[in-house]
Amino acid sequence: MSKKHKPLEEHPSFPVTLQSAIDSTTNWRQWMSDNSVPEEIRVNAFFIPVGDILALAQRDDIIGVRAYLGLPGEEADISTLKILLVPVGPSPTPIDPDKGEDIIEEITGTDLVTIYDFTSPCPNFCAVHSPLM
Repeated sequence: MSKKHKPLEEHPSFPVTLQSAIDSTTNWRQWMSDNSVPEEIRVNAFFIPVGDILALAQRDDIIGVRAYLGLPGEEADISTLKILLVPVGPSPTPIDPDKGEDIIEEITGTDLVTIYDFTSPCPNFCAVHSPLM
């Protein structure tokens, strides 16, 4: 572990109550309905494989993970919506140090990258019995 960063188990977590999660996801669905987002293109959740989470959690040079939304390909098909997970390291400048800086690494010709996009949107990868749906 790097001496500059707290071990993962020392970072605060921010769990929410089930009721708070239900309220938040209900508000999201209501917002989509109020703003006339067609039912067939509404995204309610994302499935993130544990391998992506573990790959990011094993790094000792990060302060967090940033999630970007993206649509792959030239055609904007909402069913292909992705969350791109990027490790975030400490900011190199004292301005807004808590925001951190994306760690973007890619070595041409290898599988070494730090951007993970193996997420799958719901619909398609939805929980069957979740109270958040």
